[in-house]
Parts: sequence; structure tokens; C-alpha cells
Amino acid sequence: MSASPALSVAEAPPRLPVFALALMAMTGFIVIMTETLPAGLLPQLVSSFGVSEGTAGQLVSAYALGTVLAAIPAIAMTQGISRKPLLVTGLLGFVVANTLTALAPTLVVALVARFIGGAFSGLLWGMLAGYARRISDPRA
Repeated sequence: MSASPALSVAEAPPRLPVFALALMAMTGFIVIMTETLPAGLLPQLVSSFGVSEGTAGQLVSAYALGTVLAAIPAIAMTQGISRKPLLVTGLLGFVVANTLTALAPTLVVALVARFIGGAFSGLLWGMLAGYARRISDPRA
């Protein structure tokens, strides 16, 4: 009996896209962490803004509302734009929104910044779904 022939180059299994997977994982982690972070900081937010816990908790709701309202329109409006620059722009917008939230002098400013951050989150989630589809093996 002869040994089975080696796989040809055309039949070789595709390489795991480690960089793309790591970027997607980090983006997902940052987006989820940013969404839930105010829940862990409620005592500090209450004392900083001088509001009740329920009112400070609206920072989570503002972010979620921005995500829900922006996800589908943002993806629809950016279909013709190159994905890599759009991803970088989305991440930079996310950084700016988070910085504004961290430096917000009032709860109203923080709520607006969280809403904007949520909108960028909606864009990023939509892009992650597209990237996942592109890097998966259609034969699998």
C-alpha cells in the first residue's frame, strides 16, 4: 500500500485569519465593555453628577438607544465606502465619544456623548458581521 498523496496547493486548507479575528474580538470587547461600564461606576457617577442611581443608569440606555437607532441606517448609508477606512473612522469616533463621556461636566453632556458612542457602536457591529462573513470559509 502506498501512502496517501499529499494535499496539493489548491486543496490545502485555508489559513486561519488570526489578525482579522483578533481585531474583531478586540472591537467586540471594547464595544460591549463601553456599553456596560456605567453599571459598574454607578456610585461614582451618582456623586459626580449629583443624581440618583436610576438617573445615572440612563447612560446605559442612551448608548443602547444610539446603537439601535443607528445600526441599520449607518450600514445602509456606508455600503459603497471602503471598509477598512470606515472601520478606522468608526473606531476613532468611538474613542472621541468615550473621551467626551469621560470628560463630561454634566449628565446631559454625558448622555449625548453616550448616544453618539452608541451610534458608532451600531456601525461597528454591522461591520463586524460583514467581516465575519468575509473571513469564513464558504466550503465549511
